[in-house]
Amino acid sequence: MALRRGLLLLVGAVEVWLVVGCGSSDSNGNPNGLSGTLDLATFTIPAGETREATADLTVRTTGDLTVDGTLLIDAGVSVVLLAEGALTVRGQIKPAPGAARAAIDTRQAAPNNDLVLSGKSIDLINTGGVQADAGGSVYLVGADEIKISGSMTGGDGADGVAGRRAGQTGGSVQIGTESAITKATAKGAQAPTAPAQVKVSGTLQGGNGGNGLDNTVGTVIGTELAVTGGDGGWGGNVEVVATTRIDLTGGTLRGGNGGAGGDAGGGANGPVLHAASGTKAGEKGQDMSALSGHGGDGGNVALEAPTKVNLAAAGGGNGGDAGSVAVASGNGGPGGDGGDTSIGTGWRGGRGLPIIVFATEPKSPEVWVSGGGNGGDSADAQRKGGKGGTLVLPASAPTDFAKFVVTDYGNGGDGFYGCTGGASAATDGGDVGTAQNLPARTAARLGNQQTRPTLTDSFNGGCGGDGRPAGKKGLTGPDDSGNVLGVDGLDGADCGAGNVPRKVDAVQLKKDFTGSDGTVWKAGTIIKLSRITGGIVERGPSCTIAANVEARHLHANDVDKGVVIDGKSTIKETQGDHDSCGYGLIVQVCVP
Repeated sequence: MALRRGLLLLVGAVEVWLVVGCGSSDSNGNPNGLSGTLDLATFTIPAGETREATADLTVRTTGDLTVDGTLLIDAGVSVVLLAEGALTVRGQIKPAPGAARAAIDTRQAAPNNDLVLSGKSIDLINTGGVQADAGGSVYLVGADEIKISGSMTGGDGADGVAGRRAGQTGGSVQIGTESAITKATAKGAQAPTAPAQVKVSGTLQGGNGGNGLDNTVGTVIGTELAVTGGDGGWGGNVEVVATTRIDLTGGTLRGGNGGAGGDAGGGANGPVLHAASGTKAGEKGQDMSALSGHGGDGGNVALEAPTKVNLAAAGGGNGGDAGSVAVASGNGGPGGDGGDTSIGTGWRGGRGLPIIVFATEPKSPEVWVSGGGNGGDSADAQRKGGKGGTLVLPASAPTDFAKFVVTDYGNGGDGFYGCTGGASAATDGGDVGTAQNLPARTAARLGNQQTRPTLTDSFNGGCGGDGRPAGKKGLTGPDDSGNVLGVDGLDGADCGAGNVPRKVDAVQLKKDFTGSDGTVWKAGTIIKLSRITGGIVERGPSCTIAANVEARHLHANDVDKGVVIDGKSTIKETQGDHDSCGYGLIVQVCVP
């Protein structure tokens, strides 16, 4: 590299520093690399040239220190520039592109990669920019005046990773603070002080907090699947201290934004994470415990001087979005109870100070619980339908959910069907589980209309099995606030002497059918009926009368073992609310 070293010449009684070039490199032989401690008369990176700090670097000059070109900083590297004269930046000081990010992701929350600038005066020209490495802070001290017409930014925090779920706190920008003076002293500055004046007509920005880790897999702990998202990192602060005056005319000072909390399970946009379902008779579904991450708080802006001009230029950072949850416990095996689900969600991050009136509002958490916690249908005369699982939120959970959607959860299983090959005793349908601390309203935040949580086909009692005697219906129940969540199942039917119904497990559509959600099922599609409220009654050899079968859990292209009615069945949608054994569909089946 073309590092300039100062040569001291004596001309009469006057000492003159000349800057001349000589070859050098870092310890790894990089011709543009810098590392270690350099004690020089003056130091310059010329315009159009680039140097790279490949390891911790300290440059101390007895004269001026100038960066007109570019100084790149490798990941995890500390850079200290100490000038007894003027320190001027017209170029760029910034992280090296494509630096080894693994070094950032695995280090501790308090990194040793700060950027320290000290000079009798400091001038960051409007063409220049200074940015610390990830999570690193920028510290400035200067005896006279610090002028910033360019941009200066703390390093953004690293996102959470496995083993360290939380996002890293964003780096701060500190000018003349006690922390800046302490940091500069530790790095070798001689008696650093707060500047007399600070003029900012450019931009000072705290680093943004890193996002918390999204956990889409979870860990089995005992009998449950536990999944926890990481918290978002806090935004970095901007703090300025001057002994006489701070002038922000034409400038902008912002705290860093908080990082987003990590999702638990699929989050707002991903698939629901399901715990394991039971497979053996009477086996309970696996329990689920989920907790999403908190959004990080926005960074603050703090100013301290006898005279402060244009304080409206200062504003705190935005809070980070809360993490969302998309999970469900496992379904019970045949006659087994559904698993229980416990959900906790993080809070939205708070705004930094001073608050900006029109700042972006962080998002509240979304909760999606679907396709789990259902009791299993009984497959033998010794078991009733499995009980539905519980859904519990802690009393300390946020109350401003953006969405809270529960679908196909906590239903009781159907009782045993005893009308196959004659008439035998059926069993009762399963009852539902309980729900605790469900939100009364959702989206209770600035500018958003509040709505009730959405519960669809959930917490309904199972249907009693058909047989002799028939099974009793499973019962729904209220949550802990007295709100009835679903409906009871239906009692089973007596097989009847000389009128033995046959169990129909699937039908084939005779014509195209469009559901209320817009789904189109083509003629010829086989539809499984996994739950039916009553048997099909045969009324003679010719198909003169079709009995109605109310069904729920209809799955296209899923053929169950049993009777398939070929070409003589139609399907239509009912009007009004569906009952516990239906999605609002009535399947008209004609048994030959």
